[in-house]
Amino acid sequence: MFTISIDSTCDIYFEDIQKYNLQQIPLKFVIEHKGHLTEGVDNFTCYNEYLQFFEALKKGAISKTSQLGFDEHYTHFKAIAASGKKNILHIGLSSGLSPTIQYAQDAAKKLMAEDSSLHIKVIDSLGATIGAGALVYAAIAMRDANASLDEVFTKLKDMVLKIHYGIFVNDLFYLKKGGRVSAVTALAGTLFNIKPVLTFTQDGKLKLIEKCRGRKKVFLYAIAQMKQYAPDEEDRVIRIVHTNAEEDAKELANLIEEEFHFKPDIQIMGPVIGSHFGYGGVGVIWKAKTERAIKE
Repeated sequence: MFTISIDSTCDIYFEDIQKYNLQQIPLKFVIEHKGHLTEGVDNFTCYNEYLQFFEALKKGAISKTSQLGFDEHYTHFKAIAASGKKNILHIGLSSGLSPTIQYAQDAAKKLMAEDSSLHIKVIDSLGATIGAGALVYAAIAMRDANASLDEVFTKLKDMVLKIHYGIFVNDLFYLKKGGRVSAVTALAGTLFNIKPVLTFTQDGKLKLIEKCRGRKKVFLYAIAQMKQYAPDEEDRVIRIVHTNAEEDAKELANLIEEEFHFKPDIQIMGPVIGSHFGYGGVGVIWKAKTERAIKE
């Protein structure tokens, strides 16, 4: 048996963290609104906390996030080991977005050098939010079926690039702030109701792949992408996430159900990844038999 460790960008609800005995290391964020700073931790325990966060963004607040460093990972893994759990699988944020996962790998390497009885495997999700979460749930299922740490690590490594993303943001401002689109593109998007579509590349970076006019065309584009990279019917994984846009998420879920005869689960995005996508966005992930084809 092994312990599953995650960082909070996997967007696993508190109830499931408790239910499946996951060990989470949370990231932090700071909300700035009208000159007032409020520090937060990505470890919400109820749905209303998510709603309050995105309502703050809608009212003009700006949320800034910080990465997890070496020391945080070292302390986190050492605490798990001190409780007698010597086999650890850690799943974390894409190396294409942050060096966080590299710090996790470095901390694991140091601890294993200090204690030869420790076995820590680190999975770079090459994604985030519910895509990384899909890896977590796959790990849970295999762990509970008595698969070994090495078996699960190998399976997840094979699965990572088979998780496909379609991310549809409501406001280009947040992408501009993060350097994903230019100020001119952001202004044009606001004026002409342009909705950008993003995905994760093979190396785990976010890439703008399409600009659609209006929500309906965005969702039709999502269905077209899912047809191109068909969901794996033997092991169905289709999930939807939103940033306080539940009705839009339900609309997309209905379209997916009509096309693929499968009802996706819907959840709200956490504050750290949500800080970069803003209020009113929707995303879908699915597991395909084929890997992502999009490069940087």
